[in-house]
Amino acid sequence: MLIAVCFLKLVYAKLLRIVYFNHKCFKRFSCFSALLKNMFVRISLVNSFFEVIGKEKLKVKS
Repeated sequence: MLIAVCFLKLVYAKLLRIVYFNHKCFKRFSCFSALLKNMFVRISLVNSFFEVIGKEKLKVKS
């Protein structure tokens, strides 16, 4: 669980950094959609990471 928390903090910090660097180009829609796409990719990465952790926990229990 500690690993997951550290991983989430890392992802969150990276997201904040991306938003911070790109806040000037939010006016341009293409940049905004690219940023959204990037965020969705990261969210799906986090989801798959948790799925792996869940499967590992199930293996340990059984």
